[in-house]
Amino acid sequence: MKNDNENKKDLSYELEIINDWENPTSKSVSIFEGDKFLSKGFLLKETNKLFLRLPIRIGKDSIEDIIIETEAGQRIFTTLYVNGRSTKTEKDGVFSNTLCSIQDLRKGQFLPGQISRFRCFIPTSPSMLNTYRFQLETIRYSDSEHTYNHQCVRINIEDLQFDVLQIKHKNEGYYVIEAFQDMSFDDFCNYCYAIQQALGFVMGYMPGGEIFYFSSDKEYYYTNHVRPAMKSYYCPINTNPYSFITSAENYSGKLTVMPAKCFSNLVSLIYSNERFSSAITMMLESENARSLLLTPSIYAVVLEALSKIVCAPIAEGKKPVNNKELFKKILKELYGIIDSHYAEFESDDDILKLRRRLSELNKPIRQLTNIEKLILPFEQLGIGLTPQDIAIIEHRNDLLHGNTHLDDSSRTGTCDINNYMMYASGKLYTLISSLILKYVGYSGYIINHAKAYEKYCNINTEEDYYKYI
Repeated sequence: MKNDNENKKDLSYELEIINDWENPTSKSVSIFEGDKFLSKGFLLKETNKLFLRLPIRIGKDSIEDIIIETEAGQRIFTTLYVNGRSTKTEKDGVFSNTLCSIQDLRKGQFLPGQISRFRCFIPTSPSMLNTYRFQLETIRYSDSEHTYNHQCVRINIEDLQFDVLQIKHKNEGYYVIEAFQDMSFDDFCNYCYAIQQALGFVMGYMPGGEIFYFSSDKEYYYTNHVRPAMKSYYCPINTNPYSFITSAENYSGKLTVMPAKCFSNLVSLIYSNERFSSAITMMLESENARSLLLTPSIYAVVLEALSKIVCAPIAEGKKPVNNKELFKKILKELYGIIDSHYAEFESDDDILKLRRRLSELNKPIRQLTNIEKLILPFEQLGIGLTPQDIAIIEHRNDLLHGNTHLDDSSRTGTCDINNYMMYASGKLYTLISSLILKYVGYSGYIINHAKAYEKYCNINTEEDYYKYI
């Protein structure tokens, strides 16, 4: 492993290339279809979309094997997709224009099996370069001018190592993912996406929208045909309690960042388990949509999916109480409770039916109910649940069977319903994040997002703003 103090990175070549393509306004280029000159054109950039305007009419919807030659002599391969055509007649003649979109640029092969030591740069707004120091364990890295803190996370997965940097260059922000070992381009892309998802879950922001890939041979590949950046209103960990609550003195020195080992475990799990990756993506997409209707229902689906991933198989045929004498004692006490309410029953037959059911309590467990299946992984991982946690888990049936408003007789007005759905969303998110974090080895405080909504729902609990797992 590299010494942190010697972790020097020269990103100048990549940043020069990126800056050239990030600012192509009215840049004149020559366009070739194979070896045949097609036209002069102008490159345009709007947000993370790249366009080419040509003073000719193209009848096809797309053209492959296109070479863009810049004024500096660079020759870049791409495919053009026609977005629109226009024709106007003037006294000097008829003039046509075609606007084409560009989804990727390629200098070199960049085939799935190509082996190299890759880096990728994901552009973002500088405002989204929130340093890692409140969520993730960091290391130092340096360039020719500065040594940086809180802006580099190291990931170790078996014999592979990655660094994830946040950098600012010429008023632009970038997330940089760097591999220290040679690997195939396909594997690197898959690891990059797993890292993006892990960042999205822990930081509340998943970078995306466009990516520049670079090989160790100084070849590069650009694409904006990727999942867009997603921003959440939730994150599971934050060591700065003042960003969540006003009175935070009680949490001073108690809150911890996510260790690099746990974050590495999270990336590895996302990379290797497609179902887990899908669950993380569903969470991010629902949070990014900011929909009160969607979020609780999707969280219910995610909780169900996670319970099947993190839950260890239970042995069929096991009795809840193996000690016969203990069960007899419990049964006697339960009979006593029923008998104490004798006068309230409608008939003796009802009492007998209930007493007969009690004798079935200690039968071997063969099939759990849906709610029991959702509670079991918390029990197996040693995560304590409050009565309010269980009440929210029991909403599973409501959400998965169409009661997306979580209606009941006590919540009739729109405001009451919306407030409770925000409360439920915060509860479900905290339950989900506790499962994920505990499963990858994290131990410490996580944010209890539902606590902030209790006052709007007339719910009073002794729960705290942070929950220890």
